Amino acid sequence: MVQLAKGIFYEDQYLGVTIGGLVFPHGTIYIDAPLRIEDARSWRASLMAQRSGSHRMLICLDSHPDRTLGARSLDCMIVSHQKTTQVFRNRPTIFKGQTIESGAAWEDYTKQVVYVGLCQISLSHRICRFFGVVRKSS
Repeated sequence: MVQLAKGIFYEDQYLGVTIGGLVFPHGTIYIDAPLRIEDARSWRASLMAQRSGSHRMLICLDSHPDRTLGARSLDCMIVSHQKTTQVFRNRPTIFKGQTIESGAAWEDYTKQVVYVGLCQISLSHRICRFFGVVRKSS
C-alpha cells in the first residue's frame, strides 16, 4: 500500500487492478475493489488500520469486471454512475467467466463462482457524502 498524502492511499499489488482508498476520521471510501475475496479483506484491514471510522463506501468508477466483481467482498455501500449501475443490474447474481479469453485477470479467477454485489446508490453528475454529524446553523 502506498500513501500519496495524509489519508490517500493506493494499492497496485492485487491481481488485475489498481485501487484507491480515502481515509477520514469517520470512515473510508474505497475506489474500485480487488478481484479476489482474500484481497478485499486484506485491503479493508489495511485501511482500517489507518484509524478510520466505521462508515465505509465503495465507489466503482466503471463496470469492468476486474474492478467490480470483488465489490461485494468489501461489505459496504456501493456507489456508481447510473450507467455502471445499469450494467450491474443486467449481470446475473452469480457470475461465471466467459469462454472467450481476452487475457484479463478476471477470466482466470471466475472459473470459480462469484456472487456479484449490487449498487445501492447511483448518480448522474455528482454526489456528496457527509460522514458524522451535520451541524445546523442557528
